[in-house]
Amino acid sequence: MKLVSFMADGRAGIGRVEGRNVIDLTEEVEGATDLSELLAVSCWAEKAAKAGGSTNALEDIRYLPVNASGAVKVLALGWAYQDHAAETNHAATEFPMFFSKFPQALAGHEQPLKRPDVSDKFDFEGEIAVVIGRPAHHVSEAEALNHIAGYTILMDGSIR
Repeated sequence: MKLVSFMADGRAGIGRVEGRNVIDLTEEVEGATDLSELLAVSCWAEKAAKAGGSTNALEDIRYLPVNASGAVKVLALGWAYQDHAAETNHAATEFPMFFSKFPQALAGHEQPLKRPDVSDKFDFEGEIAVVIGRPAHHVSEAEALNHIAGYTILMDGSIR
């Protein structure tokens, strides 16, 4: 199932993508008005798959960031690829390095990116984002996949 955060008719919502349409799930699933609220609903995937609201054509919506409300934390894994570390003259690390992204740093699909004026070197990195769908603390490797709600693509733009 593909989910999307979107804006249509001046209202933000969440939807299920079916073909070239978005089925509006906003408040159709136990009052979930954004993705973080939807993921907090028990059996959210089954309920989202069955729910039906108004329909918008994909070309009639404006994509919002996956966490349009800003309620979702974004943690990124830095220097995960040895080639990237070598390219930027960064020493390999013994342990993974995590950093956070502020919600304001995210843009929706097909939305413009703003390059700061301090550099004309805009670097694009394609990332795979794992969406954690429920609270997780000291999760065992065997239980880890049970906390994943889904995956998305994230483009990490930075300046050099």
